[in-house]
Amino acid sequence: MGLPGLGDTVKVHERDRDARQLEVSYHRDGRLVGVLTTGRASRLVAYRRTLAEYTP
Repeated sequence: MGLPGLGDTVKVHERDRDARQLEVSYHRDGRLVGVLTTGRASRLVAYRRTLAEYTP
């Protein structure tokens, strides 16, 4: 979701192969620009709000 290709920093918040969960955020100049989640759909609501505020 968002524009992860614009990111200059990648943060892995959760990586659990056994549970098949992954949460990665992409930032540019300290601002969230994209996110990738697997098995963590509930986290997308919060990310969506933050991404909606970003204007490249």
